[in-house]
Amino acid sequence: MVVLTARNEKRGLDAVEKLKELGLSDFVVFHQLDVTDPTSVTSLAEFMKTQFGKLDILVNNAGVAGGILNRENLLRR
Repeated sequence: MVVLTARNEKRGLDAVEKLKELGLSDFVVFHQLDVTDPTSVTSLAEFMKTQFGKLDILVNNAGVAGGILNRENLLRR
């Protein structure tokens, strides 16, 4: 199973639809995620645990512009 995420729910759902048109979406689900929002990250973690029990592989293809995350700020969230 692949969980496709995007900040913008409409764009994410549109991407899943495009995959469906190509016959590639049988194993793809969408969940909204903003990697800069701790609540959004927690929501995805809870979704993963509830739906799948665990996470096997993570591919983080997100970029965050305009800020620098340091260890202290990251752990504080």
